Parts: sequence; C-alpha cells; structure tokens
Amino acid sequence: MSFGSEDASTSEAKALKNSQALSIIARSLSIKQARHVLGCSTASAAWQNLCQLYDQRSRSSKISLQCQFFAVHMERGEDVVDFISRVDYLRCQLSDLGIVIEEATAVTKIVSGLPASSKSLGTQWASTKEHEQTIARLTDRLLEEQSLQEGHQKAKRGDSVTMFTQSNARKPNIKPKGKAKPRTFKGK
Repeated sequence: MSFGSEDASTSEAKALKNSQALSIIARSLSIKQARHVLGCSTASAAWQNLCQLYDQRSRSSKISLQCQFFAVHMERGEDVVDFISRVDYLRCQLSDLGIVIEEATAVTKIVSGLPASSKSLGTQWASTKEHEQTIARLTDRLLEEQSLQEGHQKAKRGDSVTMFTQSNARKPNIKPKGKAKPRTFKGK
C-alpha cells in the first residue's frame, strides 16, 4: 500500500508545483498579457501560449523593422550625422532580432536615402574601391559635402545682402519733410 501513497504524494507535489508556477507566471504578466493564459490549466500550457504570442510578434517586428530600414530617407533639413544614426539604429535593432545587415548594405541604404541634391555623390561613391566603401568613410565624405553646401549657401546669402546694401546705397533716400508749400507766382 505504500506504493499507492507514494504515487498520490508525487502527484500532489506535481500539482502543487504546477499551481505555484502558474501563479508566478500570472502574477508577472500585465492584465493584457494575462488574458492569453487565463484558460490554461498548466504552467507549461501558459508558457507555450506566451512563446507563440511573442514569437509571432517578433516576426511582425522583424518585417516592420526591415520595411522601415529599406524605406528610410533623409528628411528635409536633417543633418547627415542624424540620418546615418537613424540608419545605424535600425540596423542595430534588426541585429538584435537576428537579422544581420552587412555594412555594404547599410552604405547602399545611406547613399540611396540621400536627397536629390546629393545624388551626384552616389555616382562618385560608386567609383570608390569596394574595400574603402565603409560607413566611416562615407560619413566623412558626406560631412565634407554638407560643409561645402553650407558654405555655398552662406556665400549666396552674403552676396544677396551685399547686393541689397549696394543697391540701396545708390538710391538717395530723401523724403520731403512736412507738407509741401504751394508755390504762387508773384509777378509785376
């Protein structure tokens, strides 16, 4: 008879452990998450439901992040460094999900995401030796280009200010003071 009581005590111990594990899982979840395990009678079933749920979300996240990565473009007025940082951040997020984006692909994404005013740089970049096409080198080149463009814009603004002040200097700014007196003819 001792054999049957051992089975009963083992069964009760398993049920207690299952109940404790299920309780721990349920207490560590938010209300929204707990809805997915409410109908589960075992901790194992609850755990499997959560794994399936988050595995599916993880796949959705991968697809969503890949779409963001391949669709990213430099915004109007955005700094080159900020744009490259956005691309690199998306690349790191994908890497965390197990999707490795090679540096060459990231460089291509950066070049293809540049505004139309910088597209000539893409042609120049294509002539760069393949082993030299790194994000660091591209960043340097883009910063040089940005600096040159800013210099040209400042020069244009300076020229227009100079032209404005020169054109105003040529025109005398004489305004009559007060009311003009009517002239009358006083003759003989």
